[in-house]
Amino acid sequence: MYQTDQKYFRFGVIFILALTVWRVFFHSLNGTDLFVDEAQYWLWGQNLDFGYYSKPPMLAWLIRATTELAGSSAHFWVRLPAPLLHMAIALILMSITRRIYGVRTAAWAGSIYVALPIVTVGSLLISTDTLMLLFFAIAFAMYQRLLEQSSIRYALIMGIAIGLGMMSKYAAIYFVIGAVLAAVFQDNAKLAWRDVLIAIAAALVSMAPNIWWNSTHQLTTLRHTADNANWGDGLHFGAAAEFFGSQFIVMGPIFFSALVWVTLRLARQRGADLRLWFFSVPIVLLIVGQALMSEAYANWAATAYIAGTILVARLLVERRVLLWAGQGINVVFAIALPILLVAPERWYLPNGDQLFGRYIGRESVSLAAAEAAKEADLNTIVARSRSVLADLHYTLRDTEFQLYSIPPQGFAQNYYQQNFPVPTELSGNVIFIDLSATPPCEDAKLISANLQKNGAYAGRTIHFYTAPFNCFSH
Repeated sequence: MYQTDQKYFRFGVIFILALTVWRVFFHSLNGTDLFVDEAQYWLWGQNLDFGYYSKPPMLAWLIRATTELAGSSAHFWVRLPAPLLHMAIALILMSITRRIYGVRTAAWAGSIYVALPIVTVGSLLISTDTLMLLFFAIAFAMYQRLLEQSSIRYALIMGIAIGLGMMSKYAAIYFVIGAVLAAVFQDNAKLAWRDVLIAIAAALVSMAPNIWWNSTHQLTTLRHTADNANWGDGLHFGAAAEFFGSQFIVMGPIFFSALVWVTLRLARQRGADLRLWFFSVPIVLLIVGQALMSEAYANWAATAYIAGTILVARLLVERRVLLWAGQGINVVFAIALPILLVAPERWYLPNGDQLFGRYIGRESVSLAAAEAAKEADLNTIVARSRSVLADLHYTLRDTEFQLYSIPPQGFAQNYYQQNFPVPTELSGNVIFIDLSATPPCEDAKLISANLQKNGAYAGRTIHFYTAPFNCFSH
């Protein structure tokens, strides 16, 4: 039995490491531009703070540390933490599952997690979800240990992990929801009050920098998060169905079906199975409710798949056909996607749209703006679009160009309006780049209009104007 356990353990670890190496290798060949959010996180890292317009600061700090150590802000280094973080999460899941269900299920839990479609995509891009999930997994590991034995050390680690998760993305609060639900409905899922109080205190101390930042910046991040919820516009049954359907892609069709199956068998769940369920399916249902009230993106229930992956491994470990079929589908996707991104411009959907269009063509627009500025003998570029501004700051990072956003009308609508509005004291002309054919003022002159045939702005025309600074007066 010991040798069999060792075989399964080695299988899990080797699979996780091999897939991670595959992803890191193809990162060096990835042909996509940084996406809007990725470029923005990089810029945040160049301007270290305890909070930012739309997210807490942890990911910006991590990107800054990585690029400083590498001595480069190339795409590879900005994105490198992503596959490594998911590797760490998979190994933590193996550790959690081993304590609950044994080595065989643990090996499958780690292997299933690292090959999930949402993890494959999350390993190729850098996002706040990935870092938050690491801390969520650490907190969940400590929670399992605290259920076995009260411990000041584990309570402190759990609290710090929850706090750092919140410092990464506020969706880490779903951990608290899962723990409360489990405690209410399961007698054996109640933590000692001392451990709870220690964890709360540790979490609050860990979150204190971002709490302070929000309190001194008009609760900017909290307001943005609330705006994303956007309730009050009737019920959106189509959006709810679309979000629920997207989870069959996020987790893989067989594995999400298995999670639904677990839910349908809920009355038969006991002990660890039921506890894991409270940390998984209610999160999915909560986001279905959010989609019903407004909208929700497919990744918003990402935290559900920490415990959800363990549940699926537990259910399918004795059902080999389903287990191998589900893993096979996901592994093919995990292997193929990095290869496709080596030449992302080559792949098209049946309707003629580029499959990866939103991830290419951004750098070329920024370079065109720089060229227009040089030809006009100007060194200041102004833009309205957040997506354009994000790439301008990244692509032109090593140049002498001054980059500004149009000033906000009232509350800033994005990070660039908040921190890089056109200064009132400047004079002279600028290059203004916009997706609109409407000039910023009467004195602006159109110098070129370029129809984009491919990439993120396919079918749209990029307009370049020369305009005086007073076009953008506050």
